[in-house]
Amino acid sequence: MKSTLSIFSYSASIACTLMLSFCFVSVLTGQANFREDYERENPVPTSAGLPVEERVKVHQEWLEEAIAKEDTLLQILGELYLFYDYVRLNDLTGASTHIIKAEHLAAKSGNEGWQGGVAFRKAHLHTYLREPEKWLNAAQEASRLCALAGDSLCVGESYQSISAAYGYMDSFDLAHHYFELALPLLEKFGEKKHLQTALANYGNLLIGEGEPLKAIAYQKRARDLAREIGNDVNLGRAINNLANAYRMAGNIPKAIAGFEEAIEHNKRIGHYQSVVRNYAGLRQSYQAIGDYKSAIAYQEKYYSLQDSLIGSRTKLKIAELETRFMESEQALELEKSERALIESRRKTERQGTILLALLTLSLIAVIFWWRQNKRQKARIEESKKNLGVVTRLLQEKNEAMMRLQQTVTPHASSDNQLKGGASKPDTSEHINLFNQSILTETDWTEFKAYFDGSFPGYVQRLRSAFPAMTEAEERLFLLLKLNLTSKEISNILGISTSGVKKTRNRLRKKLSLSAEENLEEHVRSF
Repeated sequence: MKSTLSIFSYSASIACTLMLSFCFVSVLTGQANFREDYERENPVPTSAGLPVEERVKVHQEWLEEAIAKEDTLLQILGELYLFYDYVRLNDLTGASTHIIKAEHLAAKSGNEGWQGGVAFRKAHLHTYLREPEKWLNAAQEASRLCALAGDSLCVGESYQSISAAYGYMDSFDLAHHYFELALPLLEKFGEKKHLQTALANYGNLLIGEGEPLKAIAYQKRARDLAREIGNDVNLGRAINNLANAYRMAGNIPKAIAGFEEAIEHNKRIGHYQSVVRNYAGLRQSYQAIGDYKSAIAYQEKYYSLQDSLIGSRTKLKIAELETRFMESEQALELEKSERALIESRRKTERQGTILLALLTLSLIAVIFWWRQNKRQKARIEESKKNLGVVTRLLQEKNEAMMRLQQTVTPHASSDNQLKGGASKPDTSEHINLFNQSILTETDWTEFKAYFDGSFPGYVQRLRSAFPAMTEAEERLFLLLKLNLTSKEISNILGISTSGVKKTRNRLRKKLSLSAEENLEEHVRSF
């Protein structure tokens, strides 16, 4: 079933991808490029080298001017610039505020290209928060909107992000598929920095798939491109990714050196989000060579830094921000909301009625089951009690018969000696009566009936497991199940203890038991 669902999910994803590809190819002549607007309008490009705090001030002033001009696109860009500024400050609550504002502005505009550009960057937020499902959903929405807008570069970047998300979730077939879709678009419409990101993510995909040696080549290319471009953040990530590939390939010395280089680099540029991953890599590397003291030290650094950057309070504040913005949107359509609320209450009442009915039916079913179960247990207990009585009566009866035989047999021998072997008629009748009365078929049938009542289906299961078992072996098996001794069994079956021993030996062979295995324990456990 799981395999079928996976195939269906994969097929659906492929079909969706082909449909979106058709959409953006059809509008290729009117090629849009949200990233071009984003990079052209930025008053403080990354290459300016301005401290993050100063960048925030410049971007805030720029955004206020855009608001004064009532220019929606510039307002969206301003919110996105501030989003990344707060990410660099490790303030994900502040970053979330600006990405949510940008999202609402884009939605009000109705411009699919702007909405797609914002959705692509919202996927970045979920990567920082380690929320793969939300990351995937945002990237998929971005690819859909960018395709409708005819923004091929945005589609390529979104596909690359989808590929990375699937790789993070170990869905490698889909990850490879979306990377193959992304690469030609990035090579045709993108720049070196876009290709660098794609190579780095594909290298990580290969690492996750268990192909670290193949990944090394991609991570080296990604690192060299990041260094050539001068993107310090991506360079830090690339150094970390390459170190991780060496670790997975078993080259621990190179891995440790790489992670230490990445820590030094990321601390220098103030990108502590990446330092968290560097600490994790060092912990895994030292653990791999048995240096548990160092591994524990970096594990503590990892949790300490991670908790300070992304704690439960941060996620709670982000959730509160999203709720606040949703409420502000709903306030603009109060009348519509009230109607929806009334309908929601009616729906809730209907659902409550249905739920109450289901609970009542469930309660009735539970009570019925409980009563049936109680009756069944009572029947089994009664059968066990009767089985004990029957077993005891059989034993007492056959003991009496054995005593009768011991009494009659000496007299018969004396009479034969005295009268030349002619037996008395009444003595012969007593002996025949004894031979006919020890464990008759009726006795055994009655015994099995009570046994089946005490252990439902046990005899049938025994016969299915051991179809070659003889009737004598089956009788011994069932009597051993009742924890009877060999002496008690011999009395019930009307045979000597040596006869019981022989049957036990045959039964052990039939069950393929070794000399060390206990027959009684095997029978009780069956």
